[in-house]
Amino acid sequence: NSMLTVINERRYSSHGQWVDCPLVSLFCASNELPQGEDLNALFDRLHLRLIVQPISTEEGFERLLTVPTPPVTATVTLDEIKAARLESEQIPLSKNGLAGIHEIRRSAAKLGIRISDRRWKQMIPVIRAAAWLDGATEIDKPQLGILVHGLWETAEERKKVVDMVLDV
Repeated sequence: NSMLTVINERRYSSHGQWVDCPLVSLFCASNELPQGEDLNALFDRLHLRLIVQPISTEEGFERLLTVPTPPVTATVTLDEIKAARLESEQIPLSKNGLAGIHEIRRSAAKLGIRISDRRWKQMIPVIRAAAWLDGATEIDKPQLGILVHGLWETAEERKKVVDMVLDV
């Protein structure tokens, strides 16, 4: 619940005092998908969700253990993040892109996958950011691929969402 306040209001309570928290992005990880009503509100605010499988081969596992991790050298300034956000907000949703969203929405309804209007609204900036990263000048069907990471709520839904988005 304290994370919900940080996400929604950009502040948190510390010993009874409210502290501003100028949150720009939030990344989190878990060893399991949330179970229970108390975590649904937080999970709903995670726009992109990826499941990372354990390393499945001995060769891959050996590389994990033996290949040195290079130092992080890339940095992005807050001004660069703000500029990227402003640029991505200018990318329009084409008629073809909107038609693709309608197709996905209809497919989800037929499959019994509930995607709230709020979730759709939350995904538009994500689609715009993906389009910006692709160098696209408008949102078209190819930029909708990012939706495979944002429209599912359960592991069972994930495969169906991947299939229906890729079909579009």
